[in-house]
Amino acid sequence: MKCLNNRRLLVVDDQEIIHFSFRTVFGGATSDLMAQRQAQEGYDVDYAISGESALEIIGRGVDGDEPHALAFVDMYMPHGWSGVETITKMWEISPDLQVVLCTAFTDYSWGQLAARPGKADQLLILKKPFDKIEVRQLARALTEKWRLSRQVHSHLTNLEDMVAARTSELARANAHLRGLNQELVAARDASEAANRAKTEFLSNVSHEIRTPMTSVLGYAEMLGEPDCPVAERQESIDTIRKNADYLLAIIDDLLDISKLEAGRLMIERKRFSPRELALEISSLLNVRAAEKKLKLSVEFRSVIPDTIESDPIRLRQVLLNLVGNAIKFTEIGDIRLTVAMLADHAGRGPHLSFDVTDTGIGIAAEQIPNLFECFNLGDGSSTRRHNGIGLGLAVSMRLARLLEGDISVKSAPGAGSTFRMVVPVPAAAEDASYAEGGESGRGQTECQPQGD
Repeated sequence: MKCLNNRRLLVVDDQEIIHFSFRTVFGGATSDLMAQRQAQEGYDVDYAISGESALEIIGRGVDGDEPHALAFVDMYMPHGWSGVETITKMWEISPDLQVVLCTAFTDYSWGQLAARPGKADQLLILKKPFDKIEVRQLARALTEKWRLSRQVHSHLTNLEDMVAARTSELARANAHLRGLNQELVAARDASEAANRAKTEFLSNVSHEIRTPMTSVLGYAEMLGEPDCPVAERQESIDTIRKNADYLLAIIDDLLDISKLEAGRLMIERKRFSPRELALEISSLLNVRAAEKKLKLSVEFRSVIPDTIESDPIRLRQVLLNLVGNAIKFTEIGDIRLTVAMLADHAGRGPHLSFDVTDTGIGIAAEQIPNLFECFNLGDGSSTRRHNGIGLGLAVSMRLARLLEGDISVKSAPGAGSTFRMVVPVPAAAEDASYAEGGESGRGQTECQPQGD
């Protein structure tokens, strides 16, 4: 700060003769060699005849960043503030100001005079009449004291600013580190959960592949026996074929999820009949339903378009998986595939819906949010008990999204489940016909269980 080098003095006395005396000390209008030498030391002296005018001069110095370092103040000024009052008010606007109180009165002891303004370390008492050499020595010592005091205050202020800035910087860094730690903990937990899920998934895949492979190898060995009866040969061939088909389905799921994760599975759109597709699903799975003595039915509601444009192979894959799961997890009751038109689905225009409803074991509410995630087997014991590797629903959801559709589920433990697959139907598709069932627009085909 430039004010650190200021050596400004203020003389406050209501008598002009006192002002003249100070001018002789500090080199104003005098030929005194000592005064001239003192002037060369760089003092800048202002004069005031009252406490009020002194306060105004002090204020101008502070506002202009050129404060006064030292004030010589007369104790007795009968036409305004006393010296003590003047000093007190000047310290309010210039706290570092050094003061010499000039007095010829002895009504107060020196200790009492120093104690009244409240800053004894910045106040000296000079008794009138004063000695010029003493005044010059006081001026030199007290202005240097003021300079050092301001320098210390400046350093302390800078240090406080640096500490505050560093503290703020450390607080921001700590907040950032806390955020990073939270992210790392979340990432670690997610990674550990993913690793556990993948480990369980791989274990389940190994089990699911080993079981049919063991069966295939066992029955193949039986076929190699020369004395194997013809009836057992046919049974062995059927078992091998069945287990081979299951292995192929597992491999297909693994390949599909790999392609989907890599973004390499393509959709081929063509026109086809949704009615024929639904009936085909029923035809393909009726044997599995009948083996468990379950009733599988297809129901058409309202107006169904004769044809829609989508990928029939991928839509068939999704529906086969949904209906197949319904059969797998249902022991008693029925499975129903319901096809219907939705005039507007979620504000995205007309859609065709395929609802697969079963009376099976149902799904717990906490399992539903992760039901369509890869490597998530939900209730692992249930999955293991009913076979499967836990990829079917993940593949189905991704295929549904590729078809610009979606899959949703409603379920409760012991109350069965309903999986809904929706695909968009362009508004231009006007070629709609009523389903079998007359004016009600309802039709139904059933696959009854065979045998007892």
